[in-house]
Amino acid sequence: MDISASLFQIVMGLAVYLVIAVVLIAVSVIDFRTRRIPNEYVLALLALRLVVAAFDALWGSASAAFASLATSGVVSIGVTFALVVLKRILEQRTQQESLGWGDVKLLAVGCLFLDLQQAFTALLIASLAGVVLGVCFRIFAKDRTFPFGPALCLGIMTGLFV
Repeated sequence: MDISASLFQIVMGLAVYLVIAVVLIAVSVIDFRTRRIPNEYVLALLALRLVVAAFDALWGSASAAFASLATSGVVSIGVTFALVVLKRILEQRTQQESLGWGDVKLLAVGCLFLDLQQAFTALLIASLAGVVLGVCFRIFAKDRTFPFGPALCLGIMTGLFV
């Protein structure tokens, strides 16, 4: 591989991280203000992941690109399944909505960019940030509910850099 191809891959990688960061910041602000995560942002991240896989297949090994996408897909399915089970258990015990489906979809798509270790890091950071947000909302806003999207976004971004 020549230097121009390597430089191109570095620039494209940075561009992908920048787009992910911008989308996650937008999702955080919107969820904080409206308590909703618009599907358009989740779909934008999904489209970006598919474009990344296509570029990986074109400029690298198609089998490696497929393996990467398949691995992140399995991680995403596993994390999403666990989150849906947790959501159901919490809702049965508390008789109120615990996580919105936007949170579930965001984490599912966010995990498409992560491997297993990164996904665990993302969940850990999101959980810790969620606890902090929950305590802050309870103390300062006197509200029992809070937007979890910003915590998920922080977790996903942290997971990307681990």
